[in-house]
Amino acid sequence: MNGNSPTPGSHDAVWQAKHKSILLSAAHLFEHEGYEGTTMKAIAAGAGCSVGYLYKHFAGKQEMLDGLVMTLLDKFEAMRHQARELEGRVGLDCLRRELTLICRHFIDHRALIPVFAEREAHCSPPLDERMRTIRCLDQSLLDEARLAGEVPDMDPALLAAVIDGAVWSVLKLFAGNERGESFLLVPDVVDQLVFTPMQRLAREQGRQKESLS
Repeated sequence: MNGNSPTPGSHDAVWQAKHKSILLSAAHLFEHEGYEGTTMKAIAAGAGCSVGYLYKHFAGKQEMLDGLVMTLLDKFEAMRHQARELEGRVGLDCLRRELTLICRHFIDHRALIPVFAEREAHCSPPLDERMRTIRCLDQSLLDEARLAGEVPDMDPALLAAVIDGAVWSVLKLFAGNERGESFLLVPDVVDQLVFTPMQRLAREQGRQKESLS
């Protein structure tokens, strides 16, 4: 049964509460035992239900992981709205702010990052589409940054791919560190490795154009 689709009684408060408790149990185990080390029996025990009852909510562990990531993406989109709409940030400034907010918010769930990275190729089509939508929004921000001369005059899709790869690599590296506060250094590291060099290259391109005109 698809955990993301309505089911008979899915709007019932008891059903919703149990659905949430299953996800919380799965999140705890994924973070501490890893995906392969987590069993449906352990998830059921943590949620206070039978293994059979789990399948009334989710088809399996992958669907639980997808559900957890969907919940995190909901929060991510709220942070994007905060940075762009409420704070009025654009371009690279918005990307920097988003990354800072993400790290502050997800510091207690950073262990899910390597779990998702390991299983990303197996995620559901709806989750895959959601991730693509987010990357398209990043491309839009980078196109703004390109027009403002903040980043090199290149295809925004290429710039987004570079940033996405760098961000994920740094997030996975810092997510495995037992000292949670180090996770908060991710935005500064990405800034030094990616954003600042991009701005430097964009300025160099601008000077070259001026010298030719």
